[in-house]
Amino acid sequence: MSSNHSQSQTQSNKQGYYLSTQHMQFMQLLHLSGQALDEYLQNQLEENPLLEIADKNPEDNENTDSEIFAEEFYDEAYKEDYKYEEKASFNSKTEDQYIAPAMQLDTFYDKLKTQIIWMPISEELKKLAYYLVDALDEDGFLKRDNDSISYDYSFSTGDYVDATEVAKAVKILQQCEPPGIAARDLRECLLLQLSAKKMKSSGLLIAQKILTDHYTKLSSQNFQAIQESLAITGEQLTEALQILQTLSPKPNVENDKYEIFRNQITPSIEVAFDGHDFSVNIVNSKFGNLAVSQTIEEFTKRDFANSKIDKLEKKYWIKMASDAQCLVEAIRQREKTMMAVISAILKLQLEFFKYGDKRFLQPMILDQVAKLSSCDISTVSRITSNKYVQTAFGCFLLKDLFSSSLHTSEGQVSSHKVKELIEEMIKGENKKKPMTDNQIVNELKMSGISIARRTIVKYRELLGIPSYSLRIQTVNI
Repeated sequence: MSSNHSQSQTQSNKQGYYLSTQHMQFMQLLHLSGQALDEYLQNQLEENPLLEIADKNPEDNENTDSEIFAEEFYDEAYKEDYKYEEKASFNSKTEDQYIAPAMQLDTFYDKLKTQIIWMPISEELKKLAYYLVDALDEDGFLKRDNDSISYDYSFSTGDYVDATEVAKAVKILQQCEPPGIAARDLRECLLLQLSAKKMKSSGLLIAQKILTDHYTKLSSQNFQAIQESLAITGEQLTEALQILQTLSPKPNVENDKYEIFRNQITPSIEVAFDGHDFSVNIVNSKFGNLAVSQTIEEFTKRDFANSKIDKLEKKYWIKMASDAQCLVEAIRQREKTMMAVISAILKLQLEFFKYGDKRFLQPMILDQVAKLSSCDISTVSRITSNKYVQTAFGCFLLKDLFSSSLHTSEGQVSSHKVKELIEEMIKGENKKKPMTDNQIVNELKMSGISIARRTIVKYRELLGIPSYSLRIQTVNI
């Protein structure tokens, strides 16, 4: 009895480990997309001799797993929600028709140019400031002097500008965020960051004096000489040094990670609308059509001898077969889960997928998609965090289709709509007297939208719109 009990316990533990491994592999596949998925599956194909890329006949395209699942997922009542009468204005070109641009990932340079757009300066200075943005290195430093910039700009554009105008444009660029942009060296970068701090203190003023008058001593860490020269206490010196330690040694602390993969981003899902019906297609990895080798029986059912080497060999092939079958099943389950999630998103955002206009985006959160797709909320989060959907209007990150809802006098409104209203307000403001964040709050309240000032600041920053003080600020040299 004791022996049987021990045997039963061992078998149960093995089964639990297998299920846990299979689930972990599925979750890993669910999160991967694009080149990362290609690399993972390629490695699996190279490491496991029982994995192969299956040949797919053209006739098989009619009965793929994704399509079979789609037929099961959509019942007749569900399909009716996707049928529409063709509208004459759908393909017509009218003045009021909105054409949505393709999604783009803003680089460090794009964000700077966006800030310059909103500045109340002349078009000539804006062009020169744009030129300076392109002259920055990857860390955000401007390593060229004004005279050489003046010469190159005049030569390349045919419009002569002198070094004085370049200096004005540099000052304008240095007002942009993040602080420190267009600094010529580390000291100027740190000074610009200190100047941008709103809360002034004695420690900050001492830190500025150290950088301005005693930078060489600071570089050589001659703190005693700094303290004596400024006639300050040890506590004051410590406070100033702590402030300096919070500063960044380079203006651009963002590595532009999206820029690295800009040309490698591929959609994981395709959604098309022909005027009547929607079609959804899961875009597989180029290694996604994996299958267990047809010669598996040759490896697992051989008449192995009883030697130790043969037993180990048999154990190896059985493990390879198990791992291969587990991976193939995980890929199939990944497709089904992605189809369920995108179908739920499609049902919630029908108007957006019809016209590609973000103004039609409805408030949508992860919990809604999870309930509609019968998936766990963590699974929905994994799928939507790094996957793109291709539409006739461009390629969109699924995460960008989600937005919280805000209460209005007329019902719920999405945060996308509020951002659009804020952008329209600022575009139409008096450039000599821009709107403050509190004024925007009051304007929205008059429209029936109640929103906190901190939320306005958050949305404005997401839109790349500078603060009131920066939009009103002019450079006097």
